[in-house]
Amino acid sequence: MTTSSQPVHTPGRVYPYASLLLSLREQLARLRAYNPQFWGGQLTEAQLDAVDTTSDHTQSVEDLEVLYVDFGSPEANLELWWRVLAGTQPDSHRWSTLVSGQMNLRLAGCARQYEPGIHKIRINLVAHWEPVSGRSVNQVRVLAKTNGETLAHAEALAAYGLHDRLLREQDGDMFPHTTLAGWQDVMRFQWYLYGRRVILWPGGASTLSCSSAVPVIIPES
Repeated sequence: MTTSSQPVHTPGRVYPYASLLLSLREQLARLRAYNPQFWGGQLTEAQLDAVDTTSDHTQSVEDLEVLYVDFGSPEANLELWWRVLAGTQPDSHRWSTLVSGQMNLRLAGCARQYEPGIHKIRINLVAHWEPVSGRSVNQVRVLAKTNGETLAHAEALAAYGLHDRLLREQDGDMFPHTTLAGWQDVMRFQWYLYGRRVILWPGGASTLSCSSAVPVIIPES
């Protein structure tokens, strides 16, 4: 059984994406560019200058160190990180039902709440991926409660917003799509190869998925 101090790995998989993963210094440079481009300058120079990018961490999709910006509310986190995903890909599509004011964006029981600002986190982007038998969000939430795991919400949007080339590796076969289970209302996003666009769409908590991972936040050691 997985313990709360260990990443949740997908058995038997090797992910050759190290060249697509950014250091914290590179991520900070992207935050500086995103701030005026997508966020209207909400981050101050003092906040950006205060970020410590010192790290000897080895980046992997199973244990990725990310500079996550929290904007103070689930609605703002969804809206502003979606701007990044949509703006860094060739095209995008967001289902009309995913209007934040109509969504239940309260955090689920196994999610983490943050103070507004820039946070250094670690995330497993391929957690709870069962490409053969599939797994539902309801099943994942039971496992998360049992194992003391923290389910990702906007942190996963941030990880792929900072790693736009990695997002384009999502095919649901060799590399999974993403399910956000950290909000009460489940959302999924994926790279749609044939339309060359990123898609954000609603997902049911009881629906089995063989193509999607449910990212988790890795506890600080």
